[in-house]
Amino acid sequence: MDRPASENEPEFIDRLVKFTQAKIGGYSISHVSGRFRAADIKTREEVGKMFSLGAPYLIDETTAVARFIIPCHSSVLEYENDFKSIGAALDASRKEDPSLVREVRQIRRLFYHLFVEAVARTVGEQEIWLLEQSPFGQRLYVWARK
Repeated sequence: MDRPASENEPEFIDRLVKFTQAKIGGYSISHVSGRFRAADIKTREEVGKMFSLGAPYLIDETTAVARFIIPCHSSVLEYENDFKSIGAALDASRKEDPSLVREVRQIRRLFYHLFVEAVARTVGEQEIWLLEQSPFGQRLYVWARK
């Protein structure tokens, strides 16, 4: 979140905490097993030689997959209980709405600071993948340390 020059630090922190509280209520987590290649593609014979030397070719890992559902309040549709009202609400929703663009940007930044950085520091990961589904479509972010 951006901090206007007129806002002091305690006010900014209070606003940030309220924003976070309104956005993040919880998460679900699951563990998945995966396998990835630890070297360039090789023939079976080459892989066998690597194996005999104790060098890994395929590495098994367990990955935690966390899902956060974070509401965008600026995309809330209000309607009456009839088809015409519902259609009008859907027609009025626009992806280019500046308040929605700003809110999604704030959510991305908040998520990065609270989770990506925390996981990278705590677990020691050098790369965090984030699959985002937003009003602007689906996007894969790969956060990698320099």
